Amino acid sequence: MSKRINKHLKQFFEEKPLTDWEKNFILGCIKAQDNSWYGQLTTKQWNKIKSIKDKYDVADNSNNDGCSRI
Repeated sequence: MSKRINKHLKQFFEEKPLTDWEKNFILGCIKAQDNSWYGQLTTKQWNKIKSIKDKYDVADNSNNDGCSRI
């Protein structure tokens, strides 16, 4: 598994109401992977990206519990 922010992950983050810090961190990671010789993030960067993604995945799942409300 490569530690990259791919097109789908980037689109996921663009659709979420990220904090300023999260936006700046993600943009910095994208810039770092573009400038990297191997095109990947460090383990620490990748773990933080995953935790941000999990935070918004949990928020989406709790808002969409499968019940339709009128």
